[in-house]
Amino acid sequence: MAKNVALFFDGTWQVPDMDLEDGDTNTNVSRLYQAVADNPMAEGGTVKRYYHGVGSDLHWYDRLVAGATGLGLSEILVEAYVELVELLRPDDRLFLFGFSRGAYTARSLSGMLHTSGLLHPEHRQLAGRAYALYRDRRRGPQSAEARRFASRYAWVPEIHMIGVWDTVGSLGIPLRSFAAFNRRRFEFHDTRLSPLVRHAYQALAIDEHRKAFAPTLWSPQTTTSTLEQVWFPGAHSNVGGGYRDRVLSDVSLDWMMGRACEQGLPLLPDSRPLLGSPPREDDIIDSYQRFLSRLYRLISPRRYLRRIGFASFGNETLHPSVATRRIALHGYRPANPIHPRLAATPPST
Repeated sequence: MAKNVALFFDGTWQVPDMDLEDGDTNTNVSRLYQAVADNPMAEGGTVKRYYHGVGSDLHWYDRLVAGATGLGLSEILVEAYVELVELLRPDDRLFLFGFSRGAYTARSLSGMLHTSGLLHPEHRQLAGRAYALYRDRRRGPQSAEARRFASRYAWVPEIHMIGVWDTVGSLGIPLRSFAAFNRRRFEFHDTRLSPLVRHAYQALAIDEHRKAFAPTLWSPQTTTSTLEQVWFPGAHSNVGGGYRDRVLSDVSLDWMMGRACEQGLPLLPDSRPLLGSPPREDDIIDSYQRFLSRLYRLISPRRYLRRIGFASFGNETLHPSVATRRIALHGYRPANPIHPRLAATPPST
């Protein structure tokens, strides 16, 4: 009996209902997870799994280390992979969602499936080997070893949809002296969209300016039927969610929910956010400002500018809410440079 299998990966330090002064930490990932109808026994029903963000279950000093270095991502990735071994069957439809470093994890999982395939359940003990094969940059999906491993122990699933908010691909300790260590252990190398993916969507923050949160856009593959990368007003967590003020994050959540529904992932009735609140001057918030503001200024003092629409492979558009905000707030204009061609392209609704 065919079903949907949906995996949700949250961002650094994120866990639903964490009691923080400036937010409830229910990001768009956790809110979408809660909105998806979970009915695995019905024909076309859904099995869903949620994975907390890196460092969410640690003491503050351990959380700081995990958040700064990305430690724990490998464990989450392998855990999700093993769960897929048990859950996914050839007729099922696979959905992957993530925010920030959770988006990194979702995209890494798609790359791991492309390189190593998905193990048959009787070979689940080889998950560590499948991960090592994926992480070895001397080999790729077309290498003889990868093809031999996949044909002997695994099968290659299709990824029906992957939806992410603001993929953070710059992992590691944000100090120049650690650059070589970061590249060796954490650098994100899945910028090319896996040919296993049928529909790919990314919501991006047009007002983010911290270098450690530089986004990783997809470069397209011709076999993918859909690729949309859309810029929304706000900084990193305004777009991905996590604050009580949801005026901005609701917009990208509703957009992603609409795309998920189009691709056959059923949502609970009345689960989509109510839009229409007018923009405000003070609703763009720097994520982690209260927790790491002084430390962040110390290790990354210079302003970083995201270049909007300058990637050579295209597939970028501005969401209509950018124009709406410009009209409502006459002083609003993103500091990040925007390529003129984006103003001439139809908005992504």
